[in-house]
Amino acid sequence: MSPANLETPAHGALSTPTDQAVQPYNFLRPPRISKERRIALESIFSRFALSFQAHLSSRLRNPTDVLVSSVRQESFEEFLSALDNPCAAFEVDLGTAVGGQAIFALTPRLAFRILDRLFGGPGDVHGIPNRPLTVLEQTVVRGVVERALPLLAEAWDEYLKLAPRIVGFESSPEVLRIANREDNMLAAHFEVRTGADSSDLALFATPLIALEGFLQEKSRPVVAAVRHDRAERSAQQL
Repeated sequence: MSPANLETPAHGALSTPTDQAVQPYNFLRPPRISKERRIALESIFSRFALSFQAHLSSRLRNPTDVLVSSVRQESFEEFLSALDNPCAAFEVDLGTAVGGQAIFALTPRLAFRILDRLFGGPGDVHGIPNRPLTVLEQTVVRGVVERALPLLAEAWDEYLKLAPRIVGFESSPEVLRIANREDNMLAAHFEVRTGADSSDLALFATPLIALEGFLQEKSRPVVAAVRHDRAERSAQQL
């Protein structure tokens, strides 16, 4: 039989592997966060975002929105690559009950917006200086982050007893050493809006090993967690 006599299937009659939604599996870094834990994490960081939003609005005397942009597992190297250089990254000890360290970082533009507001300016920063924060600027921004850490501990209180405190500051991502480059991290990204045309990021990351107790624990009913989160949001809007 010649090729001309071969019948070809009608268009769309056969499905090919490319028609399927294929998800690559990373054998070197398999997922460790269950669906239930992911939902709990979203609830935890949503509560923190609301508290951090209230804190920034009060501290900066300007309406500020803080939204959870993403909560995901990634390597420490991937997290570092998301940071600006120079950055404004605070190294945080999570306390003896948990062990391990974390990073709470602000984009340089957000750091300079905060500084401008706290020094009496409008917070409309144009032409961000391409330099690390000075010692004085670090101290001022540190005060804002130090107030945010107890809010983070409150959001985690039902699951882990965090006692976070700042133990260092770095302007270069390459200098951060809280984990090995290939270690699995929990990374939360927050979108911070301090004006109609401004959108910046605050980031939190900690090695998954520091959250081992939380990740292995049987989660409380997810419905209860979601209801609790909705109730807090409703209270904030009253």
